[in-house]
This record gives sequence, structure tokens and C-alpha cells, in this order.
Amino acid sequence: MSPAANGGDQSSDLVGWGSSGVLVVDGDRFQQQAEAVVAAQGTFLDICREDLSYATKSWQLLRRHKERRFLRSQASR
Repeated sequence: MSPAANGGDQSSDLVGWGSSGVLVVDGDRFQQQAEAVVAAQGTFLDICREDLSYATKSWQLLRRHKERRFLRSQASR
């Protein structure tokens, strides 16, 4: 498959076909881009962890306590 056959996407900058039909990869650029992807993924996951972390607020604990007390009083009637 030639580079033109893969749709001419950006991967053709990193991967090409040599004159003998052997796949040629620009190793340095590929490594740099792979490291950039890993760094971006780490940043993305850190942001997701922060967004998904849940710290209960004191007023939520108080509301839950009052609700339980109310339900217990209703159940004892």
C-alpha cells in the first residue's frame, strides 16, 4: 500500500515507503510525537480525576443526618 493509498493523512509525514518498497519510519519524530501523546494523556487524566473527585460538603452531611433522624421518627410512629 502506498502513502497515497492511505488517504494522504498526516501519518504520511512520519511513515513512508522507501524506493525498495520497504516501510520507512522517521524514528525521532515518531518518538517525540509518542512522548507528546503520553504527556497529553497524563494531563487529561489528571484533569478528569480532579473533575470526578467528590468532596462532601458539611451542609450535605448535616442534611443527611437530619433526613435520617426524620425518617427514624416517622418509622417509630
